[in-house]
Amino acid sequence: MIHWPCILKLAGDDELIFIKNHDAFIADCGDMILQNEDRLIDSQGNTYSIENTTSSLTLRPTDVKIDAAQASTLIQEHEFANAQVCIIKMHFTSVAQAIKAIEN
Repeated sequence: MIHWPCILKLAGDDELIFIKNHDAFIADCGDMILQNEDRLIDSQGNTYSIENTTSSLTLRPTDVKIDAAQASTLIQEHEFANAQVCIIKMHFTSVAQAIKAIEN
């Protein structure tokens, strides 16, 4: 079960995409050209690969789970890429808290 909201981590890109729910995932990603290495990360740190067929997007669980420290690093890299905030003081106590930080 996917715990929304999530972030989309595109391979080779530090910027993240906030995904509120499954409908937003379909709307935001339906027309994207996705890579095999792209991952959806849910609010509990579970990661999912994305299979893009001609008719739908399918999320498949992977064996990789990230923790709060790894989520903090992803958010820091995202914010650094956007040059928005001072990333040095940015740390989160949970994956869910890190994901919510990029909602806006």
